[in-house]
Amino acid sequence: MSRILAIDYGDKRVGIAWSDPLGMLAHPQRYLLNTKTLIDEIKALVACNDIQKIIVGVPKNRKGEATQQTQKVMGFIEDLVAAIDISVETINEAYSTKAASKQLHESGKSTRSQRTLIDSQSAAFFLQGYLDKLGVI
Repeated sequence: MSRILAIDYGDKRVGIAWSDPLGMLAHPQRYLLNTKTLIDEIKALVACNDIQKIIVGVPKNRKGEATQQTQKVMGFIEDLVAAIDISVETINEAYSTKAASKQLHESGKSTRSQRTLIDSQSAAFFLQGYLDKLGVI
């Protein structure tokens, strides 16, 4: 089976997670830097890891409305869709970073040590929710 890739887009770092081949569990990966080569790096991940679908977290405010960051993410999604030949879906990522931070804290990670982990852990958090809704588990 193929994997699903989750992306938590940020101005500096882009969190990456993917499912196991059975589509049951989300696994955080090393984040990518948000540079001019980002989409090429994502294309390489897709090619090398048998990715069949990408989901991108879209942030919204507490009222569920678009924010300035929402617009940046939507621009990234447009560029990604134009460059890649697989399905790209969006998912509400509300509170995923907060939940990921709580998970990391509970596992003994200090706030300082979370900096390099939080983006991909957030992507894994909303990917796991997506997988759970698919009813695989």
